Parts: sequence; structure tokens; C-alpha cells
Amino acid sequence: MENLTTAISVQIDSKDKELASNILKKLGLNMSTYVNMAIKQLINKDGVPFEVVNPKPSRELLKSIKKRAKIYYKK
Repeated sequence: MENLTTAISVQIDSKDKELASNILKKLGLNMSTYVNMAIKQLINKDGVPFEVVNPKPSRELLKSIKKRAKIYYKK
């Protein structure tokens, strides 16, 4: 079977690209290799190979919000 390749193009924040490229360079990888690795893992796992969740606010943040709400609604 022939090994065919195709190009893809993605838009990402320029700072994120710079930070990611620096990390990959330290690992001896480039962006193309990493994207290929990520896609292979997506295929192997039949889904996203890491947990995707909505970030939960910390207890401290929730406490602060409640405190501010009490102050705000007393007015």
C-alpha cells in the first residue's frame, strides 16, 4: 500500500505556537512530528487521548464570589 501524505493548516495564537515550539525543540521534536503523533493517538484511542473538561473554579474563588455577592446585594 502506498504511503500518501497530505498537508493541513491550522490557526493558533502566535504566542502559543512559540511556547509549544520551544517545548518541542527541547524534546527533539518539531510541530509537524507532534501533530502526527497526536493524530495517531487520536486514532489509536478512538477519541481524544486526554481528558477534556470544563475548568472548575477553586474553592477560594467560589468563597470570594459568595462574599462579594453578599456585599453587593446588601446595598
